[in-house]
Parts: sequence; structure tokens; C-alpha cells
Amino acid sequence: MTEKVLLNSGYKYFKEEHPRNCDRYYQKKIAGFNDEPTKFFSVYYYDKFGTQGELDYDFEYEYVEERENYWYKTYIWGLDKNVPYTIEEIEEMLVGKRNDNDM
Repeated sequence: MTEKVLLNSGYKYFKEEHPRNCDRYYQKKIAGFNDEPTKFFSVYYYDKFGTQGELDYDFEYEYVEERENYWYKTYIWGLDKNVPYTIEEIEEMLVGKRNDNDM
């Protein structure tokens, strides 16, 4: 995964925001305009070499969805930048449209 892939897929880079001590933060809002519920994908990039190897992965992926009176979240972590999946495949896994038998 690269920054170029994320930006070309509709993600926005937030320069000043670094949740969870990540080095770079990207978000793609897919709903939440006007009165519809909020849905978005977040990608957290960790520079594993900048943190002296404390983390063994580069990216963490998150899907957040507002459902009536609660928030639904799913995560995928532990994938390095050479993960064999496209960003679209990762988004499908997060939303639940794809499972291990599809791969």
C-alpha cells in the first residue's frame, strides 16, 4: 500500500491529525452527508523503523459506521506495506462483504 494508492482511492491526508500515535492519518468518508448516518474508513500509517521496531506492521485499517443509537467499528492490523490486497479488497473485508473463503 502506498500514499498514492490511498489518495487516488478517495482518501484524504490529515497532516495535523495523528490519532493513536500514528505517523500519518488518512480518512475516506463514504456517508454522513446531510441527514444520513456517518460511515468512513480510516488508515493509520506507522513508521515501524522510526519507532525502533516496536511495531511489526506499517498500516492499520478501520471502518466506522453509525447505526441508530450506536457505533460499529472493525479493524484490520498487522499488514505491512507489501500486503497482497488492494485497498478495495481491504474495504470489502472491513465492511463484511468479503470473507476468507473469497480469497
